[in-house]
Amino acid sequence: MDNDRVITADELESKIKQGLDGDLEFVQAVDESDGCGAKFIITIVSNVFKGKPLLAQHRLVNKLIAEELKFIHALTLKTSVPVAPTA
Repeated sequence: MDNDRVITADELESKIKQGLDGDLEFVQAVDESDGCGAKFIITIVSNVFKGKPLLAQHRLVNKLIAEELKFIHALTLKTSVPVAPTA
């Protein structure tokens, strides 16, 4: 295992998009660690989360990025379902 591996926001977004198989309205990963890839905030909006408690939503995302999590020291997840437009 390469302990010096740097995780990128693009890498995390790509992995989440692939794992949610297109059922994704929005994903954004922001590197908050000044480029060293150790601290991220990830925001995800997907119908996959519908009916799931917050903990289950976060576990699902953690499973998708399990390999990358080995190199991340701090992670904030913000998950939600799409909001239907009001008429």
